[in-house]
Amino acid sequence: TTARRMLARQIHDPRLNELWELIASDLSRPWTLEEMADVANLSSEHLRRLCHATLHRSPMRHLTYLRMRHAAELLALSDMKIE
Repeated sequence: TTARRMLARQIHDPRLNELWELIASDLSRPWTLEEMADVANLSSEHLRRLCHATLHRSPMRHLTYLRMRHAAELLALSDMKIE
């Protein structure tokens, strides 16, 4: 169906992959929704819709997820302390 093809396109949208790779390389940057949308060449609302469709969370919530995952990796794989 058309809806299924549209969803498949959204799930594999290379703009999102490129965006999250860039963000993952610069997690300490104070990203805003508008900056993320600009990087992905999308409107803020379209980025929000794509993220909800593919990740089941907002772009800002996914940014927080990436930061927390990175922090957990640092704690698990290094001698770094929470302080």
